[in-house]
Amino acid sequence: RVLFRSKNMMHEGVSFLTPTGKVIFKSWLPQKQATQQIVLRCLWTSYDYLTSNKEQDDIVIGGITDFRMFTYPETAKTQFKWTMRKVLSVEERLRTIPFPDVMTTMVDNPVDIQIRVPDTLYTTEDATSIKIGVWDETVQDWNTEWILPEISYDPAERMVKFQSTKFAPIAMLQSRCTD
Repeated sequence: RVLFRSKNMMHEGVSFLTPTGKVIFKSWLPQKQATQQIVLRCLWTSYDYLTSNKEQDDIVIGGITDFRMFTYPETAKTQFKWTMRKVLSVEERLRTIPFPDVMTTMVDNPVDIQIRVPDTLYTTEDATSIKIGVWDETVQDWNTEWILPEISYDPAERMVKFQSTKFAPIAMLQSRCTD
């Protein structure tokens, strides 16, 4: 469902649900892609598959959530009585849409994201103790600069709400030295 308000495009976001109907993740689209037909992939793993062999100051808690956008695959074309489709490799079928767009100098608006904290993870109700990181592929480490500082936590729903300026693997982090 899309809601229009004057010149700004407002939408309700994309929710990923459990079989019982609980929201696990919710993400809004970047404003530039809000009117395009795209594929939004949200993949959650309960383990840290990025830094398992790397020693660092922070550790991942609660798993990693990977948000990616892809162009919609090319549709088949009908000509005469034939339906033709070009046979493409996986890389050609699903091309990644980077966010932020590296080809433009325009600054993209941050995107609202909500992630449900797993029931097996204990966390305090204080949102200031929550640290969210985005995986930086170039330095092979977690970076908190892509997340805006206003992080909120709803203990009843166990939802962490924040804004990100990049779609990439995202995780809650904790200092390795925390007692």
